[in-house]
Amino acid sequence: MEHARAGLACSYCTGNDPSETSQFMVGCDTCERWYHGPCVSMSKAAADAVDTYLCPECAKLAGVPYAFGPPVPAAKRTRRPRLRLVSTLLDEADEIGVEMPEVAMIKELQAQAVTWQERAKEVQTRAAEAGTPLDAVTLEALLVEGDACEVEPESLAPLRKLSLQCIGWRQRALAVLKGEHPVDVADDDDDDADTADAPKEPPPNSLPGVEALLLEVADLDVHCPEESQLRTLLENARAWQAAARAALASGGALAAHRAAAAEDPPPAEALGAARPAAPEVREPPATERRHVNTAKTAPSVR
Repeated sequence: MEHARAGLACSYCTGNDPSETSQFMVGCDTCERWYHGPCVSMSKAAADAVDTYLCPECAKLAGVPYAFGPPVPAAKRTRRPRLRLVSTLLDEADEIGVEMPEVAMIKELQAQAVTWQERAKEVQTRAAEAGTPLDAVTLEALLVEGDACEVEPESLAPLRKLSLQCIGWRQRALAVLKGEHPVDVADDDDDDADTADAPKEPPPNSLPGVEALLLEVADLDVHCPEESQLRTLLENARAWQAAARAALASGGALAAHRAAAAEDPPPAEALGAARPAAPEVREPPATERRHVNTAKTAPSVR
């Protein structure tokens, strides 16, 4: 039994993670495979104390219990290889010309990744031909299917990056629509002068902030359901702002007219001419006056 450090791939994990490769490794004296000590439940002290090591697989084939205690450590899922690497492996297998059971397995995984990649390309092409952005829901569904592939397609990484940008935008848009406005925090006194003088981004809940959000989603070229709601919100805000400005402008003109009138009062002649004339009072005819007097002095008839 030998033990070493980084430089070999563990049969239970990829061995590419620095936190994993820094651990000590043990070699099986039967199959000559190498394992991280923690992957096979072996401590450094136990590895130093034994002369011969039998790995879990060889112990199972030999019909003996694994020496370092049940349960037998479960194999870890390895990191997915890229589609380009798998294709290269299959080309090399064809050149070797020897039948191996792994070839059929790798071809099946390759076909799964190729099918997904062709479907993703078809969805993107159809959206581009229609002149419409890619739907966010369709994008998420594609990512779920792509993550299920054992071989990672080449176009998965760009779509995953696009999805993360879309998720970040949707979170900020929902915060505006729900009224969850961020709190402005004052800059620290020890900030650099360049940082202090740099223009600040408008608050997301302001008109410039909503306009910036809509420009950002246009650059993403992904249709998010919150986009139409933000546009409606922006249109309503602009309409209200126009009405408010018109009211303020009208009130300002009236105030200016009143101020001018107070500074320059009109002359008394103008006031008299502008005052409406009193109604003319006419004397009733003599017959009407006699009738009225008679009515007052006539005795009542019973």
